[in-house]
Parts: sequence; structure tokens; C-alpha cells
Amino acid sequence: MAHKGSRKHILDLLERKDFINTLNNILQPYDANISDNKTVQPKGSNDDFEYELQYFIDKNNLAERFPSLKDVNSNFNKWWNPRGGKAPTWDMLSLCQLNGKEAILLVEAKAHIKEFDLKGKRLKDEPSEGSMINHNNIDARMKEACGNLNCTYTGFDISRDKHYQLSNRVAFAWKLKQLNIPVVLLYLGFTGDEYFKDFFKDHSHWEQEFTNYIKEVIPVNFINKNQSDFLFIHSSLAIK
Repeated sequence: MAHKGSRKHILDLLERKDFINTLNNILQPYDANISDNKTVQPKGSNDDFEYELQYFIDKNNLAERFPSLKDVNSNFNKWWNPRGGKAPTWDMLSLCQLNGKEAILLVEAKAHIKEFDLKGKRLKDEPSEGSMINHNNIDARMKEACGNLNCTYTGFDISRDKHYQLSNRVAFAWKLKQLNIPVVLLYLGFTGDEYFKDFFKDHSHWEQEFTNYIKEVIPVNFINKNQSDFLFIHSSLAIK
């Protein structure tokens, strides 16, 4: 299957010989880095499967590295959907280092403006009891994360009902931090993909559109600030 947009560019990046160096050029200014691609997922076009965070944790036995993950209450799928169901998947996941400590890297990629999803989480017209329980639980998790984040940086407004994709990215990263697991959340824009009319022309254009996207949801002064074990950064790469 031929991929387009950010998914294509992530897979192309993963298959580049300079993948590690390219990613570290983004991470290292914030005292973060990746040393190898052993845990990186997807692997490339031959293994393009996007993992849920819990599957990534289980697949790589991360409970051995991060003891807090051994707690039964740390299961991300049950934390998000107690009645079962699909959890968010990630464009890229990997182990990394942050401030000299082992950490988890979460990557969300974009190649054009319409990939910035502003919608809330949808619910079917006649949802099952389990779907309603999950829906209400996600709302509670969002509010819990939002309230805690606002204790440090005022201006968070993550929500189930708007900017759901951005909100769930932040909520999952926050949950890792609550489990004492350092986390890097990277929003990566790919510039120059003229297949799309609304493509990002260059880094300045990416930065402008990213800032518009997070406005009134994430405080701008939280982005690109290495002041805790929850690092939220954005950057861009020109496609090759």
C-alpha cells in the first residue's frame, strides 16, 4: 500500500542512513537524544505498523526498565478505555534519553495543514453501554491531566470534545510523567510536500501553523522548554 503525507515521510525518514543523526539534531538542543533504532516503531516500509503505547511497552518489556509500569493501574489501555477498545496509535515511538535518564519518545507527524485535527472525539448515535463508559472515562482523564498541568503552567485546555488528537497526545505524555517516566513529545512537521495544496512551505510556515493549532489548548511557554521530565517540542524537516 502506497502511503501519502506524514505517514509516508515518517517511513522515508526511518529508512534514511542518517536517521539517528537527523533525529538527534532535533533532540539534542533539549538535552535529549536517541542512541539507536532498536526500539523504534515503525521500522520502515517493511514494518509500518503504528503501535498503541501499551503495546509498545509490552513488546519491549519496558516494565523491566521502568518499575512503575508493573503496577496493574499503569496499563494505558485500561486507563483510557476501561471497557476495552482501541487506544490512540503513534506515528513513531522509541526509547530515548532525556537529561541523562531513560525516557520514552512519542512522535506525532504532520505534512499539511488539514492533518491538524480540531475535532472532538466522536460518539455513535446509539452508543453501547461500554462505549459510554469509555467516553465518560476519557473525559475524566482529560480533566485530571488538564487540572494537574495547570498547576505548573496555566493555560492548558485539553479536552475530549475539541482538539481531541492533540489533547490525547498531551494526556498520554502526562500520564507517563505521573508514573515517573521521563517523556519527550515531538510534533514533527514535514515541509515541501507539494502533493497537498495546503503543504507547509518552510519551517517558518510550519511554526506559524503549529502555533495556531495549539493556541488556547497548550500554553506557548510550555513548548520547547526543557524544565522537567515532560518535554514537549516541535520541529520540522524538509522532505527529500
